[in-house]
Amino acid sequence: MHDALFSEPGKLGMADLIDRAGSMKLDVGAFRTCLEGGKDRADVVKQMKTASDLQIVATPSFLIGRTVADVVEGSIVTGAQPLSVFEAKLKEAEASR
Repeated sequence: MHDALFSEPGKLGMADLIDRAGSMKLDVGAFRTCLEGGKDRADVVKQMKTASDLQIVATPSFLIGRTVADVVEGSIVTGAQPLSVFEAKLKEAEASR
């Protein structure tokens, strides 16, 4: 399902998702119940708000730093980056402690 979702990112409507589930031989009834039930909706909305507040706009994104009184201090590394980028950001974070 992961690969199917990312292969056509413009097709994420309910009907599209259910069609994909059917084409993958998933239990469409259970899949629909899960999607429509909203059991995890509050958690997803909370995580989306947190990402938005931190100005995270891409996947993957990495926060390098620390949290102080519910405020994140540090840097965001976006996208697939070489190890040297992470090492530099970690050194910056350590130096600012």
